Amino acid sequence: MAYVEADPEYADAVRRGDTLINGPIKDRWGTWFSAQTPIIDAKTDQPICTFGADITAANWYRKLLYHVMPCLVANLLLVIIIALSPRMWERIRGQHTPFCKYPGPWPTILAYGLTITAFISWHSYQSEHYQRLLGFTHLAVCESDLVMHRLQSTGARELKGLANFFSTSDGVTERDFNFFAYQLKQRCLSRIWCWGEVIAEADRAQFEQEQRQRRGEDFSIMEPDGKGQPRPAGVREVYYPLMLAAPNEVDQQSIIGYDLGHEPHRLAALQEAIRTGLPTATQPILHAYLTKGTKGVDLFYPVQNQNQPQTINSFVMAAVSLDELINRNSHEHRHIQLSFWPIGDGVEEELIVGGKPPKPHRQLNHQFEFSRPVAYFGQMFRIAAHPTAEFMQAYPIVTPWLLAVSGLAMSIMLAVIINIISRQHCELQMPAKDNAYKLSQTEERFNMLLEQTNTVLWECDPYGIIINAQPPKAQFYGRKPENVFGKMHYREFHPIKGREDYVNKIRSLFGDKDKFFNFVYPIEQADGSLVTVSTSGFPIYDENGVKLGYYGWCLDVSVQVQMNEQLQKSQAKAEAANRAKSDFLANMSHEVRTPINGIIGFIDLLQDTPLNREQREYLDLVGSSSRQLLTLVNEILDFTRLEAGQTTVVQEDFDLEKLLENAACNIALTAAAKQLEVVFVVPPDLPMTLHGDAFHLQQVILNLTTNAIKFTNQGEIVISVTREQEDDNRIALRFAVRDTGIGLTEQQQKHIFDVFYQVDPSLKHKQSGVGLGLSIVKNLLERMDSDIQVVSTPEQGSEFSFVLNLDKQPNAQDKPKLTASPAPILVVDDNSTALNDLLTRLKYQRLDAHGAENMAAACQRLSEMQAAGTPPQLIILDLDLPELQTQALGLQWPELLQTDIPILGLAPISNRNALSPKLTARVTHTIIKPVRNRDLFEAITAIDKGTAPSPETTAAKPSEPSPTDSDQSDSCLPAANNDSAQVLLAEDNVVNQKVVLAILNKLGYTADVVTDGFGVLERMRRHEYQLVLMDVQMPGMDGLEATRLLRDPSSDVLTPATPVIALTAHAVEGYREICKQAGMNDYVTKPITMKQIRRILDNWLPKKTSPTP
Repeated sequence: MAYVEADPEYADAVRRGDTLINGPIKDRWGTWFSAQTPIIDAKTDQPICTFGADITAANWYRKLLYHVMPCLVANLLLVIIIALSPRMWERIRGQHTPFCKYPGPWPTILAYGLTITAFISWHSYQSEHYQRLLGFTHLAVCESDLVMHRLQSTGARELKGLANFFSTSDGVTERDFNFFAYQLKQRCLSRIWCWGEVIAEADRAQFEQEQRQRRGEDFSIMEPDGKGQPRPAGVREVYYPLMLAAPNEVDQQSIIGYDLGHEPHRLAALQEAIRTGLPTATQPILHAYLTKGTKGVDLFYPVQNQNQPQTINSFVMAAVSLDELINRNSHEHRHIQLSFWPIGDGVEEELIVGGKPPKPHRQLNHQFEFSRPVAYFGQMFRIAAHPTAEFMQAYPIVTPWLLAVSGLAMSIMLAVIINIISRQHCELQMPAKDNAYKLSQTEERFNMLLEQTNTVLWECDPYGIIINAQPPKAQFYGRKPENVFGKMHYREFHPIKGREDYVNKIRSLFGDKDKFFNFVYPIEQADGSLVTVSTSGFPIYDENGVKLGYYGWCLDVSVQVQMNEQLQKSQAKAEAANRAKSDFLANMSHEVRTPINGIIGFIDLLQDTPLNREQREYLDLVGSSSRQLLTLVNEILDFTRLEAGQTTVVQEDFDLEKLLENAACNIALTAAAKQLEVVFVVPPDLPMTLHGDAFHLQQVILNLTTNAIKFTNQGEIVISVTREQEDDNRIALRFAVRDTGIGLTEQQQKHIFDVFYQVDPSLKHKQSGVGLGLSIVKNLLERMDSDIQVVSTPEQGSEFSFVLNLDKQPNAQDKPKLTASPAPILVVDDNSTALNDLLTRLKYQRLDAHGAENMAAACQRLSEMQAAGTPPQLIILDLDLPELQTQALGLQWPELLQTDIPILGLAPISNRNALSPKLTARVTHTIIKPVRNRDLFEAITAIDKGTAPSPETTAAKPSEPSPTDSDQSDSCLPAANNDSAQVLLAEDNVVNQKVVLAILNKLGYTADVVTDGFGVLERMRRHEYQLVLMDVQMPGMDGLEATRLLRDPSSDVLTPATPVIALTAHAVEGYREICKQAGMNDYVTKPITMKQIRRILDNWLPKKTSPTP
């Protein structure tokens, strides 16, 4: 198509054969810059045609701008630096920082140097980049020339020679063909040489029959099916089967008879070669018939019949490997990576052989891409070249970096030298100016400070006459400075009332010739109003020690004085309110708990009387309601004390194991009522003797476990302790209480510690409490420098945990090890937590313990241990297992009843299930769950030594843990004494008198009763008592005052050392210490129960042995 839009200059250059570059040229395709050069005929020296190239104007301008822009930018920066240098110097001078203290032209010098360095480095980079590009282009041209020469010299001459060999020879054998093909393969790139025949459809059957007879085997013209397996060729007009192939690496069985006509590319090349009689190449195809399939092209050449030259009945083929063409000398051109691509109309450009450029170099511009077209027997290809990493390393760009570093160093060095020179120059000129400026700034700020703080500086002579004041323009409390100078301000400015006393004090201060501070007095302003000022001053002396006067300041403190007065009033009111609140708490604790004491005490007494079933049921309900009421009162009082800030952390020595055992025992009965398992898990290797706030720690654990029991209907309550951190003196322990209750949602977890928060309002009437327990826990832990976390899943349970730092007790004694023999022990418990805990305890004592979670597993384990020759010497059995609650126990588990192995039973605190008589007879000893270490190891030791009680005794009365702080259980307390003990009861409440007297009577003791402290002292002057039960709050003389008088060495009582036990309804924290300071020996909080009285009597009365009434 003719280019009709060319301008006259372009047309003239084409006609003359001139080289031309012109533009911009606009046509319907856009705006261009064009370059053209003629192609000259070598014979006629005339132009044949013109070769040209167009570049869009946008790209032309972009390249032009790319080369010009750095120079323009550098010049522009230099101009900007020159223009801004004076202003920059002024700005630096205004900073007044150490760095800018002595400004000079060094920033301009540095900016100049950096700009010039950047431009020179960029120019050097462009030059070296261009040189590297020239080297790459030269190397790419050379390597591509070699490839083109190798390609163009391969195939045509050898293929034609092979065709002539077949056309001039009669009956070419396979051996002849292989010999000829071997010679050809040594000289060219062809991998395979083949000879095939051209068979028409009409001659196919005869051809196949002749081949079978000649070869002596089955033969057919074949083609591959869809899976690549050979099959007889389909019907077509002409077949092109291969009959001979060399070399031997070709699979002869798969290629002989292979019809090339079924492939479009090979068929098109064959037909073109037969039509033209010239060598013809296929498009790039995969040579799948080689042992390793590679891409290449196939060359076809027709073989003419010597007798009939116009007839083509066979052909020869050569398979050229392009991969070998590219990679034959790859070791010689490691700097260049070549690739082979097809080109042409309708041909998708896809990599044939070679490799794509390395990923780092793909991001380079297209200057490092070289490609040239190659024509090969009717096909067009493109050879592309890319630099490799070795090329980039062989031609590195180093000079620009050296120039940049050198220029930067020189610029900095020159700037530093100029700065040093400027600094020395400024140091000689600026000190005076700088000092004057600083002084004015300081004075201005100081005066501003005085004005803002209502402070007046003054100076007076030795007689108190003001001679100077500052700030100079400020008024001296409503008076202008000129009206103040020359006056004795401490006399004339003071109100008339109290002036003489004030003058005397000032003269006394001046006479002492010493400095004074914060002397507060009133001043009457010019308008008659009063302000309060605080004056300070110190004397001024000359070099001879003569006093010249005083220098000081007056500060207006009127607002502070008023605020202090208001604060004192507010503090007095707050202290009065706090005292009233404390008194109210003390009175409420006593007045509320006193009637509850009577109710619970009489309920406790009634339960030991003969009652029918209905009466006992009603009595149990009354007792439960009373204890719930007492719990609510305690919670409200605890919360009120926390809010009032009356809770204090008391550090004391305690035993961690006993504390947790007591906590677990306290909740055991409540948990057993809901059929819940209580387990406390304490690693045996933890230090147990610690120092900390044991009282509040136990209160936190009890609150958490009580809350867990409320919202858990089945499963377990686990109290666990784990070690977080430890050193020689301190240990951080994580306490956790986990349940299997209703759980908490994420929203509920956000509010669970709020006051009066109910997890589920629908449960309000099912569960007791007002929502203070967890709030109290959080407040207590905050006072103990800890925090509580909760992890919960609805319908699966919750875990509350906190970390507490505790001190170790110095010189703490390790607990003694178990003395029982290390014989095998079998533990059976269906609760995995309790089972693992028991196994851990036993193994820590070096006992060979084995576990089973049910009776079937226990019997199997028993059989295995007996078969191994190590039968267990003791079975620790959970008596609450479901399998044991049957009368057919002996039939189901005969191994358990027939063996003579001792059984240590673990029983719940309430007998909610009846045991089989046979099992009861087999149990050697019983301990109560949750299992305490002392009970467990004492029972094991007793069984090992044969001193365990009889099964009937242990079954009838198991060892029940006490919920009090005592380490003894009720069964271990001494029997009550029938002899009349000399006990004095001091109690003003008639109900409480009857409760205590009834309890003492049941325990076999008698007592005298008085109603106040005077009665106590009167009785003890006439009788010797062995124990005094003293109510703390009584009319007339209370118990505290009576105890102090009783302990007084000058007292006339007969036995001043008699133990005094405090009986009090006060639940206020710290009251125990108050009682001990008064001289009391022990402390019992109401309501008083028989268990508490028995403990007191056992601890403080002489031990006597007598039968229980």
